[in-house]
Amino acid sequence: MQPVLSIQPGTAASSEAWASHLEAASRAGFRALELPADTPAEHISQAGQQGLRIAALRSTLSVPGAADDACSVQPRAPRPDPLVQVIERAETLECRLLTVTPRRDPVTSCDAYHLQYPEALRAMLLRLRSLVVPAAACGVALALECPAQGFLLSPVECREFLDLLNAADVGACLQVPAAARLGWLEDWLGTLGYRMICARLGDGGAADIAAAADTLAGTEYMGPAILAGDPQIAGRLAGRLNSDDKM
Repeated sequence: MQPVLSIQPGTAASSEAWASHLEAASRAGFRALELPADTPAEHISQAGQQGLRIAALRSTLSVPGAADDACSVQPRAPRPDPLVQVIERAETLECRLLTVTPRRDPVTSCDAYHLQYPEALRAMLLRLRSLVVPAAACGVALALECPAQGFLLSPVECREFLDLLNAADVGACLQVPAAARLGWLEDWLGTLGYRMICARLGDGGAADIAAAADTLAGTEYMGPAILAGDPQIAGRLAGRLNSDDKM
């Protein structure tokens, strides 16, 4: 497997603190990072100076919580999709993976029509379809996190959703701890098959990440494995993956 250190938003408030975090990541043996999509250019440049490549950017994919026109008197003007700009930034950074977490927007109006789950799922499908062409043009793969934020709670549902999308540049980023809580990890891996393009070992504590690493190490998965947290601890946990690949 290919360990990737995920640096969370707000990890470092200053350039000095950021540089210290990157040095710790390098000392821990990491060679690849996942960064928030809005990471400042200066911080990305510092990562390159430490010999750390940007393996993935991370963003959210907002799904309406209510019908688009439920809260508006005037029709809304079309706006550029911010994820297209993120995809283009990934191409500029020679980053070939964008992980996206689905999120339902809050509903502020008491009279708004709340979208039910099937409608929200369809809205997410349409949003992803609008990103397929820009992603392919930029050579960036989209990895939809599942299960996440109440979406795609079974391996069969996730597989059918991706098959309905039918896009070679869109796959699954499996949330290993959540998947293990909802069922057998082997079922997720076997059902998703080639559709799974990366695995996230959790954003929580070291114990959860360690359990996820142990679980994943017992499978045949060999793709990117994204870890979060303190670089030194994450580096030790990466060793549990029993990988012969260089980090």
